[in-house]
Amino acid sequence: MNELHIDIVFPFCPRHCDYCDALTHTGRVSDFERYANALERELRAVAADTQGRTVTSVRFSGGSPVLLPSRSTARILETLRSAYDVAPDADIALEATCAGLSFDALGRYREAGIRFLELGQETFDGPQHDALGLCYPMNSFIDARKLLGFCKWDAYGMSLLYGLPGQNAVNLATSVTNAVDFGCQEISLAPLRLRPGSALKDKYGSDPSRFAASPRKAWPTDDDRRVLRTAAIAQLEKRGYARLTQHLLSRNSTLRASQRARCDDIDRLGVGVGAWSRLGDGLYRTTTKLARYIEHADDPSATVDAVAHLSSESASRRFAAARLFSCEGISAADHERRFGTPLPREVIERLCNLEERAWAVYDSGRRRWTLTDEGGFHYEKVVNMLSEEDA
Repeated sequence: MNELHIDIVFPFCPRHCDYCDALTHTGRVSDFERYANALERELRAVAADTQGRTVTSVRFSGGSPVLLPSRSTARILETLRSAYDVAPDADIALEATCAGLSFDALGRYREAGIRFLELGQETFDGPQHDALGLCYPMNSFIDARKLLGFCKWDAYGMSLLYGLPGQNAVNLATSVTNAVDFGCQEISLAPLRLRPGSALKDKYGSDPSRFAASPRKAWPTDDDRRVLRTAAIAQLEKRGYARLTQHLLSRNSTLRASQRARCDDIDRLGVGVGAWSRLGDGLYRTTTKLARYIEHADDPSATVDAVAHLSSESASRRFAAARLFSCEGISAADHERRFGTPLPREVIERLCNLEERAWAVYDSGRRRWTLTDEGGFHYEKVVNMLSEEDA
């Protein structure tokens, strides 16, 4: 089966969280409805480009897609099913904040076929929550847990950040315990980075020691982050979670389809402002201009800002990086399954370079490369090493 993942971008937020580098807008409900209509128009306009592919996963990302009225979310999914070949058991997920959930929305989500909620919590520590400038109240998780239980909704995960200013093993362990006790099937444990475009980067990028997360002011070193990550993973594994990717731990032994889509680097259609797509060897980026997108959503020639084409070598390197994000790693057989060709010598040489750094290990019995704990900690650098044109 030729699989397709669809990412539906909803770029609106109540306000911009200080740590976030995502493209976001603030707006009114009338803006949301106009945008939802534009998403439907784009889905219909580009459907012909996906012929021969079966949609196995859909993800509403943001921004805060939980702000979109649930009736509009359901309508978008109806449009998608009418225009695309959607697998009956497709993994349909939606990013949400605990503060954005409601009884009515959860009911409509279930009726529309949404199977999983990805809850953004990031931390259960008050000073760290304030230091990140999050756009929702930290304690909103209390009511959300009661609501999810009342609605008998148990398919959800939660994101946590490590490496926060002033974070230590004790308060990270408290956040992990709260996430586990919340009942999460999955917990994403990702590092906080000072990324360009975020308010934190603008304020503290040149001198992180200036971060005023009173009463805790210390910005963690790489060694601190490494210790925090190792301790949190060990804590989750002790509570019955298995590490499936470099960031994700789950009570299940297999990845959901939308998570697997990243690790297999399958074809992807992104719709919405700033979305990116990969169909075959083509990479496409949609305009970041909201007004332009809403007006011309049904005309890809007017909304696509950037187009590039992957060479076979670039596609192989990209696939290797994606497979290494999974704890299962990559083998020559994986590459042959994906492309019908042997793993290129150039990619093998780069994997060997990772071995020399002790960031990867080759299992001769399974004929498979996987990242070590240190390689997982440096995953962004791993991607750069595999992706550079002249490594």
